[in-house]
Amino acid sequence: ASGDLAPIVDTIYNNALVTLSAYAVEATSRSRSLKPSDGVFAFSSWYGGQPIDEFVKGSTLYENLRKACRAAKSIAADYGREVELPAIVWVQGETPGVLDYKTTLEAIASSIKSDLQSDLALAQAPEFFVMQTNDSDTSGALVPAIELSQLEASGVTVAGPMYQQPFADNIHGSAIGRMMLADSLSDVLRILRDTGSFTALRPLSATRTGAQVD
Repeated sequence: ASGDLAPIVDTIYNNALVTLSAYAVEATSRSRSLKPSDGVFAFSSWYGGQPIDEFVKGSTLYENLRKACRAAKSIAADYGREVELPAIVWVQGETPGVLDYKTTLEAIASSIKSDLQSDLALAQAPEFFVMQTNDSDTSGALVPAIELSQLEASGVTVAGPMYQQPFADNIHGSAIGRMMLADSLSDVLRILRDTGSFTALRPLSATRTGAQVD
């Protein structure tokens, strides 16, 4: 597992994946306090195209996240600062695995929240946000059972559909799209902190006729 910290840049679509998330978190912080935050450190330690099997406790990807968080704590201490970890964002589901999705997601969420609370000496465990996988086009390539498992899993907060913003291609968000996604996550975090709960919109039905959705 790697403990290196470096900007993750999507070189194909020319945007920094989590830098835009950091902007949104900073914007929400300023809207609440009317002043700049003490600093936002957002990063990704995982990569795309992997089944959920690759993220279970003890895997390289799981341990990468823990090592990156511990490194962040060490860096903050060098500047006389402490760290907070309000949320972990889970974006995964397009690649099926062999493990039962719902029970595996619940186990990952439970263990990583506990482990990172311990690693960072946090007063409370971070939230575990799930961006629900949904079709980004009409290909129908996704697995409905995974989408429903994400919605039904306990110990997680479904923050909304993943693909609801402008794309650079048929699935990867553009720079504006990534900012819009980060803004929606930031809003969910704000609502959770203000009210103690958040329930994503769960429509009973939806039909589309051209550009119109009913």
